[in-house]
Amino acid sequence: LPSPGQSAHRYDHWRAIAQALGIELPALTRNVGGKLPRRGPVVIHSGAAQPVRVWPLERFLGAAQRLRAGGRSVRILCDATQLDWWRGHGEKDAGCAEDIGQLLAALNGASAFIGNDSGPGHLAAIAGVPTFTIFGPQLPEWFAPIHPAAEWVEGSECPYKPCFDSCRFEQPNCIRELGLEKVWARLLPFVERHCVRA
Repeated sequence: LPSPGQSAHRYDHWRAIAQALGIELPALTRNVGGKLPRRGPVVIHSGAAQPVRVWPLERFLGAAQRLRAGGRSVRILCDATQLDWWRGHGEKDAGCAEDIGQLLAALNGASAFIGNDSGPGHLAAIAGVPTFTIFGPQLPEWFAPIHPAAEWVEGSECPYKPCFDSCRFEQPNCIRELGLEKVWARLLPFVERHCVRA
């Protein structure tokens, strides 16, 4: 099959396969303006299937505190292994979806989604929720959620990127060195574009 190119999003590869099978999938579109900001909580999901993709929890907490200080409602979702940490840090209503149905229900009515490069962000995009992704070892141009308003911040440079689900170092510096200030500089404008204050 003809390749859409090495730098193409994975969706474009799937689209080429679908075309060969006689199935037409729509072209990928990004940053389409015109929609009004949404009401509802900002959902933060701090989990990921692979540890190398997890931004430090205390930085997610800092982002949640800043969003609330700015008048926005925040709902915390996480992996089961993170739930005690969140509740121990004052997030008594933090939740953990046990299946896709529960996750979709938790995303219902959300004004935006903030999370790691992980499945919940892709599900949020499919559900129509604007997404903000914190990338570490992966390339956004390959794996960003498919939503017209999807935005992201990239982790630190590394000569081994993309390294998918493993890291050659003791810890994934690309995401661990990504500070709250750098993320906040990209996150705040995203939230202001898509979310109405509570």
